[in-house]
Amino acid sequence: MGIAITKMSSKGQVVIPAELREELDLSAGDKLVVFTKDNTMIIKRLSEPALKKTFEELVKPVRARVKKEGITRKELEHAISSMRQK
Repeated sequence: MGIAITKMSSKGQVVIPAELREELDLSAGDKLVVFTKDNTMIIKRLSEPALKKTFEELVKPVRARVKKEGITRKELEHAISSMRQK
């Protein structure tokens, strides 16, 4: 586990120290997600599987509700089509 000290610029930018970038194999253009819990900030690299998992987590309750309500695929496609036309 790497530990380093960095500081935030007046524009809110933070440099990830080289030794940590190397340890995590981070490259320019990598997408990162930043979140907080209590008084801690966590920065995590987003990967395609992580993005897909996040999407799956988002749609899971929607799918459950659609199933519970008995909405058919045809009804759902019609609703989507109607909203796109607006």
